[in-house]
Amino acid sequence: RVEEQRTAPSLPEGAIVEILSRVPYRSLCRFKCVSKPWLALCSAPDIRKRSPQTLSGFFYHDEGDALRFCNLNGRGPPLVDPSLPFLRKTYRHISVRQVCAGLLLCSCSNSSRDQSFWNWNSSLDESCYVVCNPATEEWTVLPPVGYPEGDPIPFLGFDAAVPSRFVVFAPRPNTFSVDGSAQVAIYSSETGRWTHLQSGWSTDPLISHGRYTQVFLNGTIHLRSIGHRIATVDAEGKVWRVITMPGDSSKICDVGQSQGRLYAWKIDNSHDCQLYIWVLEDYGTGKWTLQHTINVLELFGRNHREDGDSYAMFAVHPDRNMIFLTDEKNMTLSYDIDNLKVTVICTEGMKGLPYTPCFAELPSAGH
Repeated sequence: RVEEQRTAPSLPEGAIVEILSRVPYRSLCRFKCVSKPWLALCSAPDIRKRSPQTLSGFFYHDEGDALRFCNLNGRGPPLVDPSLPFLRKTYRHISVRQVCAGLLLCSCSNSSRDQSFWNWNSSLDESCYVVCNPATEEWTVLPPVGYPEGDPIPFLGFDAAVPSRFVVFAPRPNTFSVDGSAQVAIYSSETGRWTHLQSGWSTDPLISHGRYTQVFLNGTIHLRSIGHRIATVDAEGKVWRVITMPGDSSKICDVGQSQGRLYAWKIDNSHDCQLYIWVLEDYGTGKWTLQHTINVLELFGRNHREDGDSYAMFAVHPDRNMIFLTDEKNMTLSYDIDNLKVTVICTEGMKGLPYTPCFAELPSAGH
């Protein structure tokens, strides 16, 4: 029989908005499937901007170097379209160089030439660097930095707690002034231009260029450099430091940030596959404290290391005591240090770039 339908009591719209503005992004995405009104409500910019955000997943490159996205829990369709369709409307070739919180630094071009070499040129017929926000589909083309010998890959800095600004750092390679200091250009989205400075580093820190070599924390860029060191400079170019990394200088450390602190780690793949994690206690003295020693083989459920096996920790959760590791073959997992919980998030050996969505308007967005 047909039962009498009862209308559920409704909440005032203002109350619904307040509730949804406190719901994480992934939940908002699920709520869109309830109905068309819910789709419109959960897509409202005001709600998305206020929604609390945390790590949602990782951009990574597969074996064919195609860009992919893996959700944090390893389930469901990607929360972000890794093809970046809003950029594809303008550029034929897009390569994600770095991810910093909710922004991506991409090299883009319409040229048919080899995309492994990039020159600065804002013309659509040449290559350029673009800072984009996948959540809002906004993007800004960076102007040429102006180095006569050609420009290196720059480094992106962005803090979602201060969404009104992003900065980009471009150290000039192999060029020194009379006193031996390096030259650095800093772009600010507030001014839309580059500022050229003589660095406060006493010697060239030989910056390592790559997708996993920079950390932006407390308004300061941290750049991993050759020689077991980290070179730092704040967004205004006023405070310059070179910090020695912890542990054996013969082993390369990676760096990341979590809960407002700088972390460094390394895995001894040549022996017992122990993971060592340090936290920087004092910038002034460069003091590090060994915080965790973890048996990586146990996390992967293996008794011993096979010849050729190599493990890597590639990220630390920005808000929790959780780390992310891969065997670089067919398994990537998360490890909750507090709860001793291991979760497989990907059946590929990916090294991902952590992504936290940000729905604030992109500073100086031109598109």
